[in-house]
Amino acid sequence: MYMVKHVALKINLLKFYFYQDEGLRAHIHIDFKNQRLCEVWLDNFTIKKNYGLKDHEIGPLLKLVRSNSDILNDFWLEIFGE
Repeated sequence: MYMVKHVALKINLLKFYFYQDEGLRAHIHIDFKNQRLCEVWLDNFTIKKNYGLKDHEIGPLLKLVRSNSDILNDFWLEIFGE
C-alpha cells in the first residue's frame, strides 16, 4: 500500500513531513538527503523513533522542530484537522 507523504518544511537538505494515515498524535518525520533520521513528537519535542542518530545529533534537530513548531503544527492541523 502506498502512503501519501505531505512535506511540511524543507531546511537545506532536511525534509520534515507527515504521512497521510498517521493522524492520531502529532509527530514529524525528518529525512536528510532522503535518508530517514528520526520522528519527533510535536507536543513535547521528544524523539518518537531514532533511526541511528547519535546523541549529539539529536539536539540540533529538536531545536529546529521547536523553532518551527508553529509551521509544523499548522500544517498538521491542515492535513488532519485536529
